[in-house]
Amino acid sequence: MAVCDICSRPGVGASIGAEDMRRSVFKRGFNPFAPGLNQKPAGYYDFWKKTIVAQDTSDWNICSNCMSKLRPYLEGAPKPTGVTESIISTNPMENKKWWQFWK
Repeated sequence: MAVCDICSRPGVGASIGAEDMRRSVFKRGFNPFAPGLNQKPAGYYDFWKKTIVAQDTSDWNICSNCMSKLRPYLEGAPKPTGVTESIISTNPMENKKWWQFWK
């Protein structure tokens, strides 16, 4: 089941390429933890930015609520690019993002 890559809400939303997400975070300052979209500790933003956003090569699934917060930080319309690097396993637990291990 697809979930939002920001708030983990179930469902399929807008698909955004990894490069668009990096630009919105690094160049334009998007912080999903500031508007309360994600319930992580205050210092988590720096970790998220340096590890998840900087290294991810796959498209991001963004729900409509998170997209309303992200849209002002995007440069133009979101553009999915498709996965540029992937290792797909038959074990569904291995296909989850690192923070989704409990689902």
